[in-house]
Amino acid sequence: MKLSTILTYLMSLLFLSLILNACVHDPIFIDDPVKKDTTKQDTTKQDTTVKQPRKCDPDTVYFESEILPLLQSGCAKSGCHDASSRREGVVMDGYKNIINTGRVSPGNASRSKLYTVLISSGERMMPPYSGGGPFTQDQIDLVKKWIDQGAKNNKCVQSSCDTAQVTFSASVQPILKTYCQGCHNNNLPSGNVNLQGYTNVKTAVDRGRLMGSIRHKNGYSAMPQGGAKLDDCSLRKIAIWIKDGANNN
Repeated sequence: MKLSTILTYLMSLLFLSLILNACVHDPIFIDDPVKKDTTKQDTTKQDTTVKQPRKCDPDTVYFESEILPLLQSGCAKSGCHDASSRREGVVMDGYKNIINTGRVSPGNASRSKLYTVLISSGERMMPPYSGGGPFTQDQIDLVKKWIDQGAKNNKCVQSSCDTAQVTFSASVQPILKTYCQGCHNNNLPSGNVNLQGYTNVKTAVDRGRLMGSIRHKNGYSAMPQGGAKLDDCSLRKIAIWIKDGANNN
């Protein structure tokens, strides 16, 4: 065999070897988009760690929507129990501060200073409401019921908003008593605005600033002052009442 032939043969073997080696590499693993379950748990069940919105129980008093607005409007004001004034060292602008006052005994309203100052003639909290006492009897009863139910920091989600029959006495006035009359009443018409009684409310409506304020629109003083905007259902009821003529019904 000729030398040239041998060299050609060897070169061919070397070239083939290089090609084969070039095709050998570490395997490529493609991530499986569906992760395998190694826990052996039943994943078809609902995740109980996710809290579902709770509908409102008509027999439960909810702090966020019923008690807090009442205390912010009637108590957590300048000169009384806001963060700046701290009268008697008491601040009542939020759940933590209200509980930390030591004036609430969850489950027992009769032992709670927050309740007794509303009913005791000797130490009863005076204005904002005329006629003595900051709250109506219905509101006092609401505070008592909340405390007796454990004074919980609770809230609920309204499943519906009944606007079929919106009236001043049944729909609008209760909202204003809870959120507004602590600062806008006969004894304390803050900003020259009085929302106690139909005539005064109608005057505020006719001036055209009530809806702008409670909707927190630009150019208006956001109300309740220092508090969250009214819930959508309350806003709808007031808007419907005004649209229908703001009647004394």
